[in-house]
Amino acid sequence: MISGEHLTLPSKMPMVTLVTDIRGFSNIVNCNSAGKVWRFIEQFIGMVHQIVENTTNLEQAEINAYLGDGFLIFLKDDLNNHAMEKAANIALELREHFRYLRRSPAFTFTDLDIGTGITSGIVTYGRFNLMEYDKKATGVGPPVNLAFRLAARAGKGDILVTEDIRNNIMSKFDFTKKRPLGIRSFGRVNTFKVKRRSP
Repeated sequence: MISGEHLTLPSKMPMVTLVTDIRGFSNIVNCNSAGKVWRFIEQFIGMVHQIVENTTNLEQAEINAYLGDGFLIFLKDDLNNHAMEKAANIALELREHFRYLRRSPAFTFTDLDIGTGITSGIVTYGRFNLMEYDKKATGVGPPVNLAFRLAARAGKGDILVTEDIRNNIMSKFDFTKKRPLGIRSFGRVNTFKVKRRSP
């Protein structure tokens, strides 16, 4: 859980937001037993938690929501761009491990893949004053909306990041520039695809 702020009241915090979404999941749900689908989801959830725990300090990162076929993850930003680097590492690890999971003999869901969007910026972060949400903080704001929209536009296996993220971690990862995307409420957005860590 992200700490260091009085989260009972909303605060504006610099965050890196990562949204990941499974591609082709509806077809898998429709064509397989509930038990098989559920076992896959459980393993996917466990995989995401393990990767986030292994990559970050849990006081600076939080798996904020499981979204049925994806995740919303926040990383508390810092002046050294460590959160951006960690988010890219998480996305690459997720892609690699997800592809291993989908090919495992227990599932053979080879048509599945994941799309990911990563953004940075000021997020309004805090806990809603409602009984069912009183232990859970969350974030809202343009960077969160943009991360969801990038994830939705990402192709199978794509990790799309904004230009500011690419500029800050370009020495550590290889990128491919994509054509600017027209995104509702944001206009044309320059995006880059993370390919791999630099040698």
